[in-house]
Amino acid sequence: MKEKLSFKFKTIIPLFIGLILVYFSINNITPIEKINIKNSFTSADYRYIILAVSVGVFSHFIRALRWKLLINPLGYNLKLKNSIMSIFICFLANLGIPRSGEFLRASLINFYNGIPFDKTLGTIFSERVIDLIILIALIFIGLVSYPVIDFDFSTTKTFIFVFFATLIIFLLIFLFKYFLKKSRIAFINNIKIGVFSVFKSK
Repeated sequence: MKEKLSFKFKTIIPLFIGLILVYFSINNITPIEKINIKNSFTSADYRYIILAVSVGVFSHFIRALRWKLLINPLGYNLKLKNSIMSIFICFLANLGIPRSGEFLRASLINFYNGIPFDKTLGTIFSERVIDLIILIALIFIGLVSYPVIDFDFSTTKTFIFVFFATLIIFLLIFLFKYFLKKSRIAFINNIKIGVFSVFKSK
């Protein structure tokens, strides 16, 4: 009985709050904006919309699979469907409060799969570090291949800028890694286990 009430409480109340927010959002739209929205829907090329949505959904699936591969070495079996749903909820939450989705999806996996929050948080940090490295690499390739600004590597100033920017990034990563190794706090140690799960993935 309690479980049924708990399920209804967790399902109905968020849905009710969501409907209220949608109502207020629609209610605040002016007549001109409603006409513009209608025209946008009627004139849109839905082939591109379907393509964009498909690519977006596929990217979330890949993210969910990557997260599952990071968590598996910790000795936990993260269900792929839970991983996918938590990714969707993560991005939805980020629309309201930026970066809150990362903590939310760690909490959800803890609730539904019983995987410790701190360890999953560590794997999320690993994801962000990987994303950052890839982003820096892509920016570097883009600047070299298609320079938007005058980015001449032969000049001394540019070389110094690139050198110190790279040095600072790796220094921050090293300091964080050193802090994790020296920490004896259980919560931090569990985060460390999650962070270094990336080296155990197969």
